[in-house]
Amino acid sequence: LMAGKNQPLYMAFLDLEKAFNRVPRDLIWHSLCSRGAPEEYIWWIQLLYANTTSVFPITVGVHQGSALFPLLFILCMNTPTADIQVPQPWSLLFADDIFQADETRSGLECQVRDWNEWLDMHGLCLNIKKTEYMECIPRHTMLALFTSCSWMTLGVWILH
Repeated sequence: LMAGKNQPLYMAFLDLEKAFNRVPRDLIWHSLCSRGAPEEYIWWIQLLYANTTSVFPITVGVHQGSALFPLLFILCMNTPTADIQVPQPWSLLFADDIFQADETRSGLECQVRDWNEWLDMHGLCLNIKKTEYMECIPRHTMLALFTSCSWMTLGVWILH
């Protein structure tokens, strides 16, 4: 429940489907540019991604296992989505997991719709099987009523 306010809280735990393999390279370059990365650094990173295979061109995905991989992915998720994120703690990002919360169900639905549209526009998509919804609604006894009894996020089980 909202910090002692006895207000309902609606939460969505969004998971991206094969996110690391689907990040468009153009989104990587745009994110680096918009964060003010020097052109020379961007050029060197583009060289790392150039001609990775001679059989067919690969134009999406970040190099997994590379020391740059986590930073590039975070930049791709955080920089261009700044306009659809709501202030913390209502919107939290961790790797390919997105947490959204709102005081109203319709507000949360709007946030999830915005994320889904943004992801679709950039070649990414929600993993519906791993995306969860939870609501905490106060009762007269001040206990929370959960729609979902448990949820695993960031490798940790959140239990009712």
